[in-house]
Amino acid sequence: MPAFQPPPHTVLDLDIAGRDERFRVAPHPAAPTFAFACEGGEGVVFQIVRESTGARYALKVLRPAHQLPELVLVSVRLRPFASLRGLRACERFCLDAAGSPRVWSSVPALRYAMLIPWVEGPTWLDVVLARRNISATLGAAVARSLAASLAGLEALGGS
Repeated sequence: MPAFQPPPHTVLDLDIAGRDERFRVAPHPAAPTFAFACEGGEGVVFQIVRESTGARYALKVLRPAHQLPELVLVSVRLRPFASLRGLRACERFCLDAAGSPRVWSSVPALRYAMLIPWVEGPTWLDVVLARRNISATLGAAVARSLAASLAGLEALGGS
């Protein structure tokens, strides 16, 4: 299967839960001739922009070994938690045969890809790997925010 490697500004017509949506692949801010993409262990995450709203999303394109039918149920189960502070990324949609039949049949590389709201800022892994120092005040705020998110998860039945 050929890899999914769209150049920047490529238009993606995605059928998402019965709606046709147009997205554009964002250019990398430091290298505008390349797509804004980050490679990880399971696949590649592209930043894409919904043309109708300008909202940014992560399109997580999985390697074939990670394209699993279980991801559809995981997405469905995570969605209720998206309203909790700090858990916006739970508002995700998995491109599967039922919800995205056109994409499913025409772009095999996007099977079980995830469409996730883009979250701005460094990941916690980025902070740890860079050995960034954070102030005690910021550390306490992060801890309170994490505790509130965990309490919200518990209240909604997440375990």
